[in-house]
Amino acid sequence: MKVLHGDSVRANLSTLDGDENQFEIEAGEKTLLQVYFAWKTVTGTPMIVETYYPESLVGDRASEQRRSFLPLLLGGLGLLIVAQLPLAMALTHRLKRLQAQREHLLERVIDSSDLERRRIAAEVHDGAVQDLIGITFSLSAAADEAPEPMHERLSGLAVAARHTVRSLRSLLNSIYPVQVPESGWAAGLDDIIGALRQRGVTVGVDVPDVRLSPANELLLLRVGREALRNIDAHAQASHVDITMHKSGNAVELLIADNGVGFDREMAASQRQVGHLGLQLLRDLSQDMGAVLTVDSDPGSGTTVHLKLEENR
Repeated sequence: MKVLHGDSVRANLSTLDGDENQFEIEAGEKTLLQVYFAWKTVTGTPMIVETYYPESLVGDRASEQRRSFLPLLLGGLGLLIVAQLPLAMALTHRLKRLQAQREHLLERVIDSSDLERRRIAAEVHDGAVQDLIGITFSLSAAADEAPEPMHERLSGLAVAARHTVRSLRSLLNSIYPVQVPESGWAAGLDDIIGALRQRGVTVGVDVPDVRLSPANELLLLRVGREALRNIDAHAQASHVDITMHKSGNAVELLIADNGVGFDREMAASQRQVGHLGLQLLRDLSQDMGAVLTVDSDPGSGTTVHLKLEENR
């Protein structure tokens, strides 16, 4: 105990070696916590009370307090989880519903595009193509009856008309929408791959046997067919690799050739004259949340890269 005298404090220092600590030493305590607090006597004399607590006792009391609050803490967390669970389930259900609505809208957009493609293909086939075929027959017949040099000129025009008909039919094949085969989207590339191999092009295919959502498989098929058509028509390639990887929800398609390649100016000029196949597929990919890129340099080949997320 310390007694205050005015503004000064008198105190006696004590250690564990002091006589006042003999009971703590006998109890086996090695560390004591010393506590002071102010006090006044009945007469108003200010005093400071000094007391000692074994450190082990303080530690035990603290542990007891923590243990007493632990059930309350766990109970509060449990109640919070229970309260948040309906909200989390509602948000998950809403997210799935919105995803389903988005996929439904994309399918409707694709169906509308397919319908328009069929209409255009039918009009061109039944109109311009049939007219050109008639002109070809007429030119051939006129050439047979015409003397030289008119015979040669009419025969040349008939050949040019037949070439135009073949070009239009090839264009119609690219315009007309394709459907994903029952065996998977990769099977829809077999005809073009077969045509490339007949021309001596080595085609490597590394596509795992996994099924994706109908919209994603249709996108993969369209990108694959457009890329292979361009290779067949322009690349002058001797080797093509078709690779697809799926890691988690991420799907990547790579179609790389060792052809002549092209630069940006050439790609821009192709778009200006109406070659919009890859650009249209870029727009469709963007609408579906996918990314389509085309990397090419003159003399270094071309790589078509499609990256999408499988949410099914």
